[in-house]
This record gives sequence, structure tokens and C-alpha cells, in this order.
Amino acid sequence: MTLLWQVLGRDRRAFWMIAALETLLSATEALLHPLLLKAIFDQGIISTNFQKFILLGLGYLLLGLTLNTGVYLVGLRRKTFENRVIVRAEQHLLRRTLALDARTIQSNGSASYVSRIHNDVLEGLLPSMDLFVNLCKTGVSSVVFLGVLLYLSWQASLILLLIVPVLFAISQRLGRQIRNSTGEEREAEAHYTDVLTRTVEAFFSLRGLPQLTAPTLTRNEQALSRYLDIVRGNYRLKLQQRTSSDVIMNVSDAAAMIIGAYFVFVGQLSFGGFLAFINSLWRAVNGLFTVINLIPEFHRTAAVLERLRALESAAADTYHQPGPAVRLHDIHVDLGGAAATHLQELHLPAGDRMLLRGANGSGKSTVLRVIAGTLHPDAGTVQRPERVAALTAPVHLPPLTVQTLVPDDALLRTLGLAELRHQEPHQLSSGQRQKLGLALILSTDADLYLLDEPLANLDPDSQELLASLLLTHTQGRSTILVHHGDDLPEHAFDQIVTHRPPEARDAGIGVTSGAYGALSLQTT
Repeated sequence: MTLLWQVLGRDRRAFWMIAALETLLSATEALLHPLLLKAIFDQGIISTNFQKFILLGLGYLLLGLTLNTGVYLVGLRRKTFENRVIVRAEQHLLRRTLALDARTIQSNGSASYVSRIHNDVLEGLLPSMDLFVNLCKTGVSSVVFLGVLLYLSWQASLILLLIVPVLFAISQRLGRQIRNSTGEEREAEAHYTDVLTRTVEAFFSLRGLPQLTAPTLTRNEQALSRYLDIVRGNYRLKLQQRTSSDVIMNVSDAAAMIIGAYFVFVGQLSFGGFLAFINSLWRAVNGLFTVINLIPEFHRTAAVLERLRALESAAADTYHQPGPAVRLHDIHVDLGGAAATHLQELHLPAGDRMLLRGANGSGKSTVLRVIAGTLHPDAGTVQRPERVAALTAPVHLPPLTVQTLVPDDALLRTLGLAELRHQEPHQLSSGQRQKLGLALILSTDADLYLLDEPLANLDPDSQELLASLLLTHTQGRSTILVHHGDDLPEHAFDQIVTHRPPEARDAGIGVTSGAYGALSLQTT
């Protein structure tokens, strides 16, 4: 439960209040229902007292209506509370995710974080809250029922002592196994979701290259089968626990009937008391079974809450130092499986522009991400201005309308995006998305601009227009621009850095003119 309190944060008090109200209603019903049942039969039906029977019957009806109304009102309040908790939790987790290092996001896959932010909240946090409330309600009610049983016949109540230890031992053993495999189940589900998402995103490639369809379907089948195998294993454990509980429940029901009837025969229990005893015993045993059956679920939700807590406690890692100029020294980035990037030195004075060229895979985009603050280097130091505007390829923009992203109508008209102002980025063509990304850059005031292939996917006229707008907007501001083409005027840049061909890569990146600074960038 410690994990649940940590995740709930400031909502703990409201949650306690709801749990207390539901528990009070349940305990009231547990106390009054069997006693009223006993009184109705003993004092009304058996004694043939019609007036008392009517009064007790009306009291029984009033009790039920009152409790049901209370359950309804508290249930509405609880759902309102749960919705508030979901919004707060998912917003907090989303902020934490957006502050993570790019390497972490890329290694785990976006689907893993979608699963943690949304699915784990719905399938971990909410069930944990529900489990706790049910535990309070059922536990307290079972204690009340036990008190009623002891009041009716303490000798017959001893049957409970034979049931609880066996069930508890079974549930604890199976619960630990379920907890150990739940984290693996969640990650397997996230992996399959990631594979499935990337498959759908590749729709046009799969339709245009049919030979890719069969291996892609096989990859999806393998990911799904692995996830379902883990689900089946967890289901088998829960089924074992539930089956053992049902068997013991059947034995206890039969024993209760025989023992209760015996005490009626020997005159130690009235018929109304017998009915109340059977009712209370069955509900007490059922409540204890419910509590014990919750143990495996507690283990399962605890594993999910641990995933939520790990993401919630993830701290944003600021590795750069503030300064007017851009300075990188002895940078090393190993992305694992990809080429490692080494950057010995980079210096861009405040207000200067750098044009960075080079072959694909040479590490240019990696350098931009390190400077942008989204990719923590394994080694080295980074200095840069605080206000940075970065547009890296490919352009992925948030699900906001064009007008929300760029409120400047004049700029939208200049770029031919005015008629698309009510659409979202995913509804635009690749060229339109590129224009929209550049419009964001042009409408952002920053001290450093980082642009990765800003003119890609644009027609010649649009390239000329946007190149002019970019150069005008970044005049006198630090800018690093990655570009392969030769359609940008070199005189507009203070440094032009070009990647050398592979046979000369041991010398790293060279500079087109001795007047420009030197940058050593190597890949291994």
C-alpha cells in the first residue's frame, strides 16, 4: 500500500474519506441485516406477531433503501474523484516522460511509455484503489459478521479457524508468482503495441512492396504470441487460487449447515438464529475468501504501481551549462548498436551561424540533439544559451491545430497554410508539416536555433522562400543548420563545416576555409 500512497500524493485525504464512507455503509449493513433477519423470524413469524412482523419488515425495507441510496451517492463521488486522479496522474507522467533523455525513449519505444502513462494508470492505479476500498469494506464487514456469529453461537463460529490459514497460505504463494511475472507481462504488451503501431505506420511501404507483408505479419505474430503466453501463465496461477478457494468454500458451506442444524436440534439456537447464523457465516466466509483472493491482485497491481512510481520519480537531467556561446568539449555518445559519435571540440560564438554538412549517419543529428538538451552524452561538457529552438528530422508535431501551433495568420498565409488552420499535423502532407515546423521556428524567439534539414520535402519555390525567411529571422542569433544541398548562400554563414569522405575520416570533419573554426567529429 506504500506505493499507492506515494502515487496518490495530495489526493490521499480525499481517498481516505471515500474509503471510510464505503466501509461504514458496508459495516452497517453487515451488523443490522442478520440481526433484523433473526428478529423477523423469531419475534414476528415464529411467534405469529403480525404487528411486530410488519414493523420489523418495514425497518428491513427502510434499512435497504437508506443503504442503497448511500452507496449510490458515495459511488458518484468516488467516480468523480477517480477521474480527477486519472487526469492528474497521466498529466504528471506525461510531463515526466517529455523530460526524459531521448536515448531512454528510443531504447524502450514510444509504446512502452504510452502503456505506462495510460494503460498502467487505468489497469494499475485504479485497480489498486478499488482493491484497497474492497479490502476495507470486506475486512471490516467480515469482522462485524464474525462478531454477530460469536453473539449467535461462538462454538459454531470455530469453523472459520479451520478455513483462513489454508487459504492465506495458498494465496500468498500464488500472489508472489503473479507479482514477479506482471512486469514482464506489461513490457511484452507494450512491445507488441509498438510493433503493431510501426506496422500500421508502414502502410504505404507494405502496400507498395508486397514482399514485406509476410515477414511483417510474422513479426507481429511473434510479439503477440509472447505476450499472450505470459498472460496465460498469469491466468493459470489465478485460476489455481480461485479453484482452491471454491473447493474450500463448498466444504465450509456443508459444514456450516450441519453444525448450525445440530445446535437447533439441541435447543441452543432458534430457527431465526439459525437463519441469521447461516447468513452471517456464509457472508463472513465469503468476505474472508474475497479478502484472501485479493492477495494475488495486490501483488499484480503492486508490480504495475512500481512501474508508475519509477516513471513518476524520474528526474529531468540537465547536463548543459548556461552561456552565451555554444561550446562542446570531448563529447562521446554511444546509442547502442548504432555508430558511436565522438566530438572533440565545437565552438560557436554568440550570434554566429554554422552550416553543418556531411554524409548520412555521420552523427550530425546526434550533435544537434546533444546541444538541444534532449540527448545526454556519455562523456563531455556542453555549454549553450538557455533559450533554444530546435527542429530535428523527422518533423513530429503534437496533436494541436495549425492555428494553435502558429497563431500568426500573416505567416500562415505567406507559407500557404492559412486554409489548413483547423487541421492537425497528422492530416497534412510531409511538405506541409515541414512548412508548419519552420513556421514554429519563425514564430519563436530564441538565442540559439538548431535546424536539421529544414528545407527537406519542399519544392524549389518553397525552399527559396523559407531559406530567405530563416536567414532573416536568425540574423544576429546563434544558429546551427544541417543541410545537404547547395541552395543556401555560403556567405550567410560564419562557419561552414563539411564531413570528409570515408577514406579521410580519420581526420574527422574538415572546414571549407581556414577562416572558419575547426570541428572534429568521428564515428566508430
